[in-house]
Amino acid sequence: MDEVLAAAEEAADAENAWDGLVAFLERALELQARNLPLRGVFLRPGADAALAERRRLIRPVLARLVARGREQGLVRDDFTLGDLSLALWSFAPIFEATSGVAPGVWRRHLQILLDGMRPAAATPQRVRPLAGKQLESAIQALRARYHGRRAAA
Repeated sequence: MDEVLAAAEEAADAENAWDGLVAFLERALELQARNLPLRGVFLRPGADAALAERRRLIRPVLARLVARGREQGLVRDDFTLGDLSLALWSFAPIFEATSGVAPGVWRRHLQILLDGMRPAAATPQRVRPLAGKQLESAIQALRARYHGRRAAA
């Protein structure tokens, strides 16, 4: 988690927010690809205080990165922290399904997602992004799914 937090902070401080976002995603996902149990660290409910604190610190750093990307016109105007969270979550089943047969295929998925984050690829959205309580509920549901607990209503 320290490496992921450091990657997020470096990304948020990058002069070019797009370069920071790409570097963060590549680094965080590479860590998970090499260490599948790391995914569980992000999702583990009732984590120890130090781990919970690191998870708490990562979110505003990534929110700042996303906001800077929009300000610089490097990510689509409607891209949010919720969208970034969904993108990150989409890799867990890919890692699990392909680690033994095509361990690098997650990079293809990443490139397709990155292309969709760019302003030139933007199409009007009909669905609002996850934010606030919805995002929190989604995180809880995902944690429950991966850790065999019922999601909080």
